[in-house]
Amino acid sequence: MFVQVAIFVVLLFLTRWLYKWMKSKKCTAPGPPGLPLFGNIFQLNAQFSFTQLEQWKEEYGDVYKLNLLLSEVVVINGETIYEALVIKGNDFGGRPKTGRLELINQYEDIVTRPADEKWKDLRKIAHAGLKQYGVGVSRIEEITMDEIMICIGRFDRTDAFDPFEDIYLTVANIALAMLTGETLEKTDPWLQRVMRSDKLTCKAYSTKTAYLDVLPWLRHIPHANGKLFNEAISENTGCIDNIIEKTKSTLDEKNIRGVFDLILMEQQTRKNSQNALSHNAVRGLFQNLIFAAMTTTSTALKAMTALLIDHPDIQQKLYDEIDRVIGDRPPELQDRYKMHYMEAFILESLRHTSFLPIAIPHETMNDVTLNGYFIPKGTQVWPNLFGLHHDERYYPEPWAFKPERFLDNNGEVIPVDQRKLLLPFGGGRRVCVGEQFARIRIFLFLSTVLQHYEILPEKPDCPPLFDPRKCVLGSVLKMEDYKLRMQKRK
Repeated sequence: MFVQVAIFVVLLFLTRWLYKWMKSKKCTAPGPPGLPLFGNIFQLNAQFSFTQLEQWKEEYGDVYKLNLLLSEVVVINGETIYEALVIKGNDFGGRPKTGRLELINQYEDIVTRPADEKWKDLRKIAHAGLKQYGVGVSRIEEITMDEIMICIGRFDRTDAFDPFEDIYLTVANIALAMLTGETLEKTDPWLQRVMRSDKLTCKAYSTKTAYLDVLPWLRHIPHANGKLFNEAISENTGCIDNIIEKTKSTLDEKNIRGVFDLILMEQQTRKNSQNALSHNAVRGLFQNLIFAAMTTTSTALKAMTALLIDHPDIQQKLYDEIDRVIGDRPPELQDRYKMHYMEAFILESLRHTSFLPIAIPHETMNDVTLNGYFIPKGTQVWPNLFGLHHDERYYPEPWAFKPERFLDNNGEVIPVDQRKLLLPFGGGRRVCVGEQFARIRIFLFLSTVLQHYEILPEKPDCPPLFDPRKCVLGSVLKMEDYKLRMQKRK
């Protein structure tokens, strides 16, 4: 009897789902044929789907659609990404209601919530906190340099070692100093839990678990991906609730320690008002600020360090520039405007690595036309940033690592309007809230490390050979672990 009822319920669900799909408006963009019901889902490589996405782009153009379990997904490439995210940002500013995004925090945060009034409010709170604490950029620079110099001390060793934990700890403590007013040791249980949660989340939001976007209840049926996803959500929620409770219990409004204190004070101020901040909203803000600050910057620096080893000639040019502009004193943020080759190296690294390969899925908030194709309201959109950043139309020899592509004939960084198609942090109204802080951390870290050390491979003639096509696709694109040696500069 139970089996019969279960089959009836499933059939009823599928019938309703199919009816709704048949009655809905359809996107007019072309796309590859797929299987009945399942569509193109099995054609996407679980490890690295960009080769397939590129093949479809060559066949169907910059705007094409996929069918994933009766859900239309529009993939945009090339200049249409800039048009959608920046020029038509209001039309493409939504977020799809998918199983995996909902389970992060029920859409009560900046990253997963559609661009409605509540989203604007949450983003405003985050910006106000970051701006108010420490009087802006000067305080961030001070915090950043303090932690980088501690990392420089940890790098003072003669053996080969994996640099990622030290990089992650440095980036984490810079973020935590701004957010909580505290820094942690590498062995701290909470930090270890954050690192574990970070790794699990990266895997849980890979293409391997994409089916949970449509059928989220499958995570309750015992299987490997369901177990992984549940564990990631549990760890993530536990980490954030722990830091909220700790911050609340030690909050002193006369002694503001960081951004989190300001968010909790804002919650208290709004209590019982029409625009009160729920626990979920606070959790969402904490979550966005912690993981966005740690995951993306540490991932980028790990890849950039590998690129420095792979290209010793570029590393030497960077050191020569540091020696000429900075000398022996500690690097300062204002040096960035005189260090054109360093800036070009960072820009080329962000292009080449594309650690956010497909921007977090967008959704159309209105019926809209793009490249002559009709896209109905409520359609999920994937901006293929990885494809954009490796598109020969805009970046000749896209797989070659060439910082010079971002320099003009005078050796200065090309103007912003000439690099508008470089979108490593997304673009338009949904651009990453922490982009400028990430750029500050990256510049100061690289300048300081190269001022003190020459970065060498683990063994002579055995560099990491970084290739983004060999990275593992998850919430961000992560390269394999590697070891290096640090040799002090004379």
